[in-house]
Amino acid sequence: MPGSNRQRDLAKRRAERQSVRRREAAERRRKQRLIIGGSGLGVLALLLAVFFAINRGDDKPAEPVDAAAQTASEEPAPSQEAKPVACGATAPPAAAAPQKFDAAPPMTIDPAKKYSATVKTSCGEFVIDFLADKAPTTVNSFNFLASKKYFDGTRCHRILTGADSVLQCGDPTATGSGDPGYKFNDENLPAGEGGTYVYPPGTVAMANSGPNTNGSQFFVVIKDSPFPPAYTVFGKVTRGLDVLDKLLAVGQAAGTDEPAQEIFIESYTVSAT
Repeated sequence: MPGSNRQRDLAKRRAERQSVRRREAAERRRKQRLIIGGSGLGVLALLLAVFFAINRGDDKPAEPVDAAAQTASEEPAPSQEAKPVACGATAPPAAAAPQKFDAAPPMTIDPAKKYSATVKTSCGEFVIDFLADKAPTTVNSFNFLASKKYFDGTRCHRILTGADSVLQCGDPTATGSGDPGYKFNDENLPAGEGGTYVYPPGTVAMANSGPNTNGSQFFVVIKDSPFPPAYTVFGKVTRGLDVLDKLLAVGQAAGTDEPAQEIFIESYTVSAT
């Protein structure tokens, strides 16, 4: 019937437009996320080729990636398809609602002491020795957030597996734009020549969205990775380097910088010695 054909044709066109909008929105989110926490698109465009997209935009840990774009599209963001958990592990309990704090915590650590974090992931456990003497504000923040179980049950939302091999975590929303509600200044920036520094394996550094915009997103370097010397280095993986290799082997989902399988932080605990 002509009327039915017209309705089917209109419905088909509407579905095609919605599909195009979803793909465009997904591409905007991908480009805006940094691995390393990001900043604006202008910075991203300049640095994307240099560092994987350390987009200065995935801390974007930090900025509200594309809430405006989503509103403009008049379409809710498409739900992510369920993926198996990496390494065959059982998915952890659902994470609590993302926590927000009014201000950075007061200094409670002793920079003269040694602090370490035990990070239990769906692929195994690794240990980070913090550089409290060189990055006390950062270590203090992680000590505080870990005490609130801020990272427990959260998903690592980004992985790079090429010349730059890193895993980015620390965003409870797993969107690349989550933060704890406060920012703090950079510390212990590496001394790079020619605008580049090769971050060695095991390095743990902050993602950001520009100078002095650290929040909760961090990245772990799995292989030598050349990035701008713009990221606060606050720790080094000293145990569980084989686990990092397992995480890297998870790989990327086709056409994205997301892990091909879900990578979870089951627990993140900090201790002092």
